Amino acid sequence: MANKRRTIRLPESYIRIMDELINRQIMPCYGEIVRAALDKLIRKDLEFLKVYDKKINGNNLKYLKKIKLKQTKIDDFFGSF
Repeated sequence: MANKRRTIRLPESYIRIMDELINRQIMPCYGEIVRAALDKLIRKDLEFLKVYDKKINGNNLKYLKKIKLKQTKIDDFFGSF
């Protein structure tokens, strides 16, 4: 899958936190922080969608199993909060 570039606007407080993560070498760069956060959010939303669809429609949403998320490294960091 090819990567695509997008520009986003973030609050200054997010930028300061991201700078700190990079300065402490917890994360290597802004792009990795954004990818990790999005992967975590998407994973959470997909789980919610699976439960919702199963309760409401009785479906198992087999197509969701095909979605592969890349995120692994940041889980340990976020899990500590």
